[in-house]
Amino acid sequence: MAYGVGRPVLSLPQIRSLRIPLAPFAEQKRIVVKLEKLLTRVDAAKARLATIPRILKRFRESVLAAACSGRLTAHWRAQNLNIESASELLRRIEHKRQLSKAKPRGYQQEDAEMTDKEGQEIPSTWTVARIRNICVDSFYGPRFGRDEYVADGVPTIRTTDMTDNGSIVLKDPPTVKVPEDRLQDFRALKGDLLVTRTGSIGVMAIFKEDYIAIPSAYLIRFRFSPLVIPDYVFTF
Repeated sequence: MAYGVGRPVLSLPQIRSLRIPLAPFAEQKRIVVKLEKLLTRVDAAKARLATIPRILKRFRESVLAAACSGRLTAHWRAQNLNIESASELLRRIEHKRQLSKAKPRGYQQEDAEMTDKEGQEIPSTWTVARIRNICVDSFYGPRFGRDEYVADGVPTIRTTDMTDNGSIVLKDPPTVKVPEDRLQDFRALKGDLLVTRTGSIGVMAIFKEDYIAIPSAYLIRFRFSPLVIPDYVFTF
């Protein structure tokens, strides 16, 4: 972890180098849907069983571990033997990138597929990839000068607007004036994953809103291939 002035900082290259066990697209959907149902049960149980938080925490961690190792969807996988493998999915992602000729910042083509799986116990139809191999764009939130903050500008998303469950709730956010030709570069789109890089490092949220907003300077924004479900990456 990098260190800034007096406090640790999470950097974009550090996150882009993270490894992720990538499931086939259909299985990603299954994991997200099933996990949402299970975690809803966990949250409901938490309200009733507030006296035993340690047990609930362990159960939640167990559910997440099962989701990211393939155990959660083992029965579903046995009934769907003809689904596209994650290796093929990764090749399709790279093929689309080549066709578009768009290389995200920090893109590296090597290790687009890591066939050794690095000792991780994952199903044979899964593969191991790096975040940068499934990401189509990423950047640090922009910094604005004092004179760029205006009363009727575009709202900025701060670290304090990100909730524990991964959503975004704006709380009287500062607003900035952004040139129209720069707004599309800066704004968050549905499905963007935001990660805090300083302060409470590593807090995450997925932007699922209809309004226009810009991640602040203390956030990193990741935009994934359409062949990867943001909620799946968030779960991992």
